[in-house]
Amino acid sequence: MVIGVLTPSGEVNAEVAKRLIGAAGGFSITFHRAFDMTADRPGWWSSQESAT
Repeated sequence: MVIGVLTPSGEVNAEVAKRLIGAAGGFSITFHRAFDMTADRPGWWSSQESAT
């Protein structure tokens, strides 16, 4: 499954992404190109690395 969700301000919409991942069941997830368009790629990525 391919997903990609941003807020109107260009941030990754983590809440919606989590709901989509949960709804995907056992399917593997790829975060689509929306990540390329986010306002703060390095900041978002580091926050995800520290959350795991």
